[in-house]
Amino acid sequence: MSATLNAELFSNYFGGASTIHIPGFTYPVRSHFLEDVLEMTGYKLASFNQIDDYGQEKLWKTQKQLMPRKRKNHE
Repeated sequence: MSATLNAELFSNYFGGASTIHIPGFTYPVRSHFLEDVLEMTGYKLASFNQIDDYGQEKLWKTQKQLMPRKRKNHE
């Protein structure tokens, strides 16, 4: 991951805008993925924390999906 750019090209794009140079340091970057951290720690969500993107409880949705559907009698 980098946050560097070609300052001269950038300046020219904006009509020769003046630039300043601020010295800095580079630091190593490490990526951590949530799935890996959860697996390493053994963390499990409690049932009351299992909410999907729309705010619906997953347990309720699952139970509703598993319920047998009532068939209408067509006489």
